[in-house]
Amino acid sequence: MIDVVHLWFYEHWSCFIVENDFKFMASNGLNAVRIPVGWWIASDPVPPSPYVGGSLHALDNAFLWAHTRFSKWLSAWYAKSPSLYATELLNESLSPSVILEMLNKYYKGGYEAVRRHCLRFM
Repeated sequence: MIDVVHLWFYEHWSCFIVENDFKFMASNGLNAVRIPVGWWIASDPVPPSPYVGGSLHALDNAFLWAHTRFSKWLSAWYAKSPSLYATELLNESLSPSVILEMLNKYYKGGYEAVRRHCLRFM
């Protein structure tokens, strides 16, 4: 049963949202995309049960596609504007099954990555 679930997710990730969708959005004037990310992606490729590993690769693809189409616009728009105060690293991170140590490690890594690449508000 587990293999069937993994197969279903891999198929879903490979065809539900693809690079052509990002091309379509950009060519029609959309310049941003919101991607919900589950907390368990921090332990990909082997997240705790019942979650399925492999979603990090799909997210990496989406970031690559978004970066090539939207990032220049976003950085130009917000470079001199204080209207973008913060972006959360993780949506709805509190849950009884979230291991606090893992969440702490995720946030520290995320903050370090942001600070490494963006000095605007630091």
